[in-house]
Amino acid sequence: MKSDCDFLRTINRNEFENLLELAHLEDWNPGIHDADSFYNTDPDGFIGYYVKGKLAGCISAVAYDEDFGFMGFYIVKPEYRGLGYGKKLCEAAISYLGNGNIGIDGLIAMKDKYANFGFKLAYQNNRYKVIAHPIAFDDTTQPLKNTTFNQLSAFDHLHFPTRRDVFLYNWIHQPEGIGFVVLTKDDKIDGFIYIRKCFEGYKVGPLFALTQKSARTLLCKAIATLPEGTSLFIDVPEVNADAVKLANELAIPTGFSTVRMYSQKTPDFNINGVYGVTSYELG
Repeated sequence: MKSDCDFLRTINRNEFENLLELAHLEDWNPGIHDADSFYNTDPDGFIGYYVKGKLAGCISAVAYDEDFGFMGFYIVKPEYRGLGYGKKLCEAAISYLGNGNIGIDGLIAMKDKYANFGFKLAYQNNRYKVIAHPIAFDDTTQPLKNTTFNQLSAFDHLHFPTRRDVFLYNWIHQPEGIGFVVLTKDDKIDGFIYIRKCFEGYKVGPLFALTQKSARTLLCKAIATLPEGTSLFIDVPEVNADAVKLANELAIPTGFSTVRMYSQKTPDFNINGVYGVTSYELG
């Protein structure tokens, strides 16, 4: 039951590890160093519901700009479910983000609940897993340092609804992460991959490419770079047939899936170049 001690408030950076732990317990497998990238993008965008001073649930509502935001970390602890706390969290997140378009990657079982808040289905993402091993491929990759941040940000924006420079800069500078690019002859980016250490193994995010050839080269590079036997996960949008084909060639499905939904129309970006989603929490 609700008491006078129940309240919503912004979660500060010192508490942020609690959100990652909750996401881990729900099998989302976040990165162990995600906190700074997420928090620095929008320090006011993380909300907790507290019961008698204890965190009962959380949600993120990150405003990338006035026109686009992303919701994630929508979790209520099992012992507090069915009491209406999740609805209050979702209402608070939507209110914070205002009138712009909002994206979310939610569990398929929660699709109808999101629809009740006005979210519309765009597509499904499916998680795949591969065990790192030596693999033969034509390695045309280069380290991220061989391109400029401005180039990388522009390429990222081709594959995401808006620019996210603060997030991207923090993301590619986190500990225990590594990235590669494939460049054209005139030094333009044809593909970009980043992998980071997670609670279990490593995860690709993102893998963006203008051609399936570059996407395959980058994914092979990730598989070959990690210590042999390490688990590597990638979340693939089902609407990208080339991405699904590549994932099925090199990895196996895990059975974990989400639905990408938007509060307004699906944004216009190059979904056919998205071979691996950056993050379920921030899009």
